[in-house]
Amino acid sequence: MRTTLKAVANVSLGHPFRGKIEPDKYGNGNVIQFKNIAEDGGLLWHDVQRTQVKSRLEVNWLQLGDIILPNRGARIRATCLLNLPDNTVTTPHFYNIRVCDPCIDPLFLTWQINQKPTQRYFEKTAEGSRQLSLRKSIVEDIEIVIPSIAEQQSIINIYAAAQREKEIYTELLQNRATHLDCIAKHILEPSQTCKG
Repeated sequence: MRTTLKAVANVSLGHPFRGKIEPDKYGNGNVIQFKNIAEDGGLLWHDVQRTQVKSRLEVNWLQLGDIILPNRGARIRATCLLNLPDNTVTTPHFYNIRVCDPCIDPLFLTWQINQKPTQRYFEKTAEGSRQLSLRKSIVEDIEIVIPSIAEQQSIINIYAAAQREKEIYTELLQNRATHLDCIAKHILEPSQTCKG
């Protein structure tokens, strides 16, 4: 089944902060900013800032399973929130996507948004050349394919396995580089001793 994102999810802008976001360790919430997004789309939680989140209306706190999508940048990647501290928002530089259709898994939707067809759609429809800028209507009109829940789960599992393999491979490369550094020190600087 093919549909659009707006048919299966609600899309909203992040929290409307006024002015600079001031750190406040006694603040009532956490705020996700551009600087908290890693190159692969993962979240750098250790850098997420505590601050005072104010609003005349009720604050639209993020929920587990929400998807956040930067609305500008050279490479726009979606992130599904699986670990989430209480009272967290994004800045207005993100779209918050909340799935409202039980027939689609947020993890599968995140995977689908990050694939080449949607990325090409962003490149064609976004404004800007070096740095893309997405209007809300562009995001809402993303074409979504909804296979069965079983197929979605299978794709999620394959993707998770591929990510884990990538992590292991990266660790192996780092260990090998450390080992080679140690050999170089031993041969080229005999007075140096290797640790580990």
